[in-house]
Amino acid sequence: MNAITLTSVTVAYGNVCALREVSLEVPAATALGIIGANGAGKSTLLKTVAGLLKPVRGQVEVLGRPPARCRPALIAYVPQVEAVDWSFPATVRDVVAMGRFAQLPFYRRLGKRDEVLISSAIAHLGLESLTDRRISALSGGQQQRVFLARALASEAEIFLLDEPTTGVDAATEQMLRQVVRELVEQGKTVLMTTHDLDSTGAWFDRVIVVEKAVIADGAPEEILALNIPLLREHGHGHATYGARLPFA
Repeated sequence: MNAITLTSVTVAYGNVCALREVSLEVPAATALGIIGANGAGKSTLLKTVAGLLKPVRGQVEVLGRPPARCRPALIAYVPQVEAVDWSFPATVRDVVAMGRFAQLPFYRRLGKRDEVLISSAIAHLGLESLTDRRISALSGGQQQRVFLARALASEAEIFLLDEPTTGVDAATEQMLRQVVRELVEQGKTVLMTTHDLDSTGAWFDRVIVVEKAVIADGAPEEILALNIPLLREHGHGHATYGARLPFA
């Protein structure tokens, strides 16, 4: 069974088509890089897999089920930093702990195992010294690490990372890359959007190029060899839709 299957998926924002007839199969234990120009539909693709957007046509399955019918926390979605309202009054630990709440009955508090998973995720991303700091006071790289720690704490099977290396320092980028590779070794599946073409070989097992549709699909070295002008001609900006996201 594939971890993720999209069959002829079309997604639109009102009358604007964001993805057109996308078909994609992603086996489990794969790191898939998603590259493309600004506004090409990369973030839309992740949100559709996460179940945040509903296709106007086509079918999405995550481990054999539509996203809406997956168990809580099966899918961990890490949005772009600029898509989040960082004024939310929460500490680093508060945000990481949110990774456990989706799996708990409303009447149950965090237990010992939950606390261990939260502490482990914080340590794994090197955030121990920032545990009690408000997330609004963190740098962009630190904020990215907090959100990835929240995803780790959730024990998800599918990780959807939207531009996690934007605005981070080299040390944070290396840490994030190591975490992605560790997740794949553990049998997890990672989909990640990026503008960094030249590093795709270190991050991913496979890369797709998106321009409303999937226009190329292959190993990183195969995609780089294509030298698609569309990718080289655009800068490192981001296309965003809708309001800034809360910590949902």
